[in-house]
Amino acid sequence: MSISPTQNLLIKIVNKNIFKLILAIFIIELFSLISFKFAWLSAFFFILILILVLLFSLYKLEYGLYIALAELMIGSQGYLFYFDIGDFKASIRLGIFLVVFFVWFFKHFRRRKNIKSFLNLPEKGPLYSSFIIFLIFIGIGVINGFLHGNNPKDIFFDFNGYLYFGLFFAFLDVFINFRQIINFLKILFSALIYVALKIFATLYIFTHG
Repeated sequence: MSISPTQNLLIKIVNKNIFKLILAIFIIELFSLISFKFAWLSAFFFILILILVLLFSLYKLEYGLYIALAELMIGSQGYLFYFDIGDFKASIRLGIFLVVFFVWFFKHFRRRKNIKSFLNLPEKGPLYSSFIIFLIFIGIGVINGFLHGNNPKDIFFDFNGYLYFGLFFAFLDVFINFRQIINFLKILFSALIYVALKIFATLYIFTHG
């Protein structure tokens, strides 16, 4: 009996690697829980993870984007780990974004040689134009926040929610084949399964505790 394209896709996505990813997510969250009450420990993991993200991204930017996606999908509002800077807590999500974005920026700019060719990515089209308009509205929102005298910290945290859209061009630049889409779906399914298991476990504990 022949396998349908949908079944073939599911076979490629749902394999033993998904369970490894789920286990990896669990271990990361366990370390996050352990370090939650110890700022120095959270800072240690924060720096360690960013170093690893930097090394992976420099080796292959695709890996850095996978890490960024995985962290985003897990949740925790980006604060799996944090780094205290005065009265400001820098989240691991912000750190990962900055590392991956700047690695992409410098790699891409180095290939493109000049600003004009740099701006030619991605190929201009409806998606590109729509995204530029979206960025303009975000910029207007930030300016409007300052003009109305809002606290810069509050403006930053509002703007922070849109930061990951800055990786839009990086994804268009790097994600160019079917294998990468499969890897993305593996990360998505792993995160969804893990979050679902965590919800059911939490529900069970609180209803039977």
